[in-house]
Amino acid sequence: MDDIQIIEDDGIEVIDNFLTKDEFQKLYDGMVNSRFQWGMGEAVREETSSVPYNYNWQMYHMFYYTPNVMNLDTMPLLQDIFPKLNIGVLIKAKANCNFVTEKIIEHGMHVDVSELANICTTAILYLNTNDGYTIFEDGTKVESVANRLVKFPTGLMHTGTSCTNSPNRLVINFNYIELKDEYARH
Repeated sequence: MDDIQIIEDDGIEVIDNFLTKDEFQKLYDGMVNSRFQWGMGEAVREETSSVPYNYNWQMYHMFYYTPNVMNLDTMPLLQDIFPKLNIGVLIKAKANCNFVTEKIIEHGMHVDVSELANICTTAILYLNTNDGYTIFEDGTKVESVANRLVKFPTGLMHTGTSCTNSPNRLVINFNYIELKDEYARH
């Protein structure tokens, strides 16, 4: 498939046009309407942030975080994504909205769900195209392109950014344990 690119040997996989146009539009429309609820918090934990405190903020929406957070109102927005990710156990699904800044701000290298990093996969679905990106510790950079998904072992250090050419940078992060091949849904 032309839309899948494997980057080097570090397990980073980039998939363009991850969802169909209709699936993606339904997800995007559901998240940018005025009824979708956002909270505010740190872009990365303060101890891993590489930027001044006043730049380490973002809007977020927690769809799911095991064991006690599940947003029943918004989880259906993700229904087209889960089967394509081959999720065995979902750990966390969280949307992030970083606002425009005058220059790109990299928030700070980190791993998601560090306590499970050796057994989990992280996937980031980009919801809009802008000049922001995800960058990995080795310098690999994945540009923010609408309907692009980057998938990688959770233990890889990475960071997201702000953007300068769009009002915001929207992504959904997934952390999960993949099904083994013999148990995969087909």
